[in-house]
Amino acid sequence: MGAVRSAVTIARPWTGGVPGIPSGANSTIPPPHPRGYTLFGQSAGAAPVDATDWNPSVAWTAGGLTSTARDLLAFGRAMGTGKGLLPPEQQAERLDSLLPEPGKPEAGYGLGLMGMRDWIGHTGEIPGFTATLFYHPGLQATVVVLVNSDIASGACPPRVPTLADNRRDRPCEAPANLINAALADALGKPVPPPPTP
Repeated sequence: MGAVRSAVTIARPWTGGVPGIPSGANSTIPPPHPRGYTLFGQSAGAAPVDATDWNPSVAWTAGGLTSTARDLLAFGRAMGTGKGLLPPEQQAERLDSLLPEPGKPEAGYGLGLMGMRDWIGHTGEIPGFTATLFYHPGLQATVVVLVNSDIASGACPPRVPTLADNRRDRPCEAPANLINAALADALGKPVPPPPTP
């Protein structure tokens, strides 16, 4: 989105400066907000640290916008249907852009969208927070998961920090992905396992 915004504004780089969007030296998240916890940069077996006030601009525009579950529910439907967001021809082109991942035909990526079986959406992660936003056209349902932790669990590789009491009897997943998968299963439309964080 930052590249799109830069192109639309005559190729000027995105510098933030929009009210409610943390940028530059000001990394304050507008209240009210949860505290976010991470093991990023910590040694094995360390306790989680509070990353709430870490500057999210390290993720450029991916960490440059704060939102609410209510806003994401509205955006998820627009993202999945195109209504209020794109003309029908552009939405069709966007959906046609979903290309399968090598060796994983049930998952793909396109123009700002992830496809996971019939779910259309995206995931997000910055230190201390993870999110998923997916829309299912057949169910006409939007699922939003916001978690105030980025601490993965499961059979994670050594480079991915986990808590000491981590369950290793399932694939390694970020917390929002794990909850999203459980909700999709409960709706009868399971998603494939996500890639290892």
